[in-house]
Amino acid sequence: MWQIEELQRYIETNSNDALFNSKTVFLSNPKQIEEIEDIIVDQIWPGVTKALHNVPITTKIGTGQSPREGIHEKRHEYTTRELVFLLEDPKRPYGPSSNVPWYCRGKIECSLMSYMISLDFMVHFPERISFQKILNLLKEPKMQGCPPELSYNEASGDKSIFSVSFTKGSGAGWGLKTYDEAGEHVFKEVKKNMNVIEAVYDLEKDFENMSKFNSLHRALLEAYEAY
Repeated sequence: MWQIEELQRYIETNSNDALFNSKTVFLSNPKQIEEIEDIIVDQIWPGVTKALHNVPITTKIGTGQSPREGIHEKRHEYTTRELVFLLEDPKRPYGPSSNVPWYCRGKIECSLMSYMISLDFMVHFPERISFQKILNLLKEPKMQGCPPELSYNEASGDKSIFSVSFTKGSGAGWGLKTYDEAGEHVFKEVKKNMNVIEAVYDLEKDFENMSKFNSLHRALLEAYEAY
């Protein structure tokens, strides 16, 4: 049985760990791992690349790995793999000293039973912006199923910012969706976030512009609506 072989391999690899006797062990079926990773790379990930076709935004996976190299174990009661990626503007890479007005992280989880795409988006607003605009996002009734969160980052000069975070996850069992439908679903979700990025960059030109802020509000609602 593969479970016994995998448990023996785990024991041999981790027997010198001081906390070995108190650990919970999660075992993954090696044959299923390969099959699941093929689904992610060949069926689901193309939805991401399709959404980014002919746009300046790229993906970042770990330290520049390929999608397959970035896949790792998701601890679950059955064999599950996950791939975490960032959307990134190569001209304005995200980092501690950057001034990028947005941050977006995606996660694909997949097993032989189901899949899920999760996206987290953070918009950074300068402290000078009208707080009522931020409050309008926080009070949005169509997001109250998974409401946005507010944080404040204080910095010297005029670099203090308000950050509003949004999150959403959706997926289905393989009996409800085909691989092609899953890829199309992922494409649509990433594309919605591309629309948010475009709206953020437009607002960045004039944070006081109400029309631009309303466009961002609509794009966020389209991407993160949750009753």
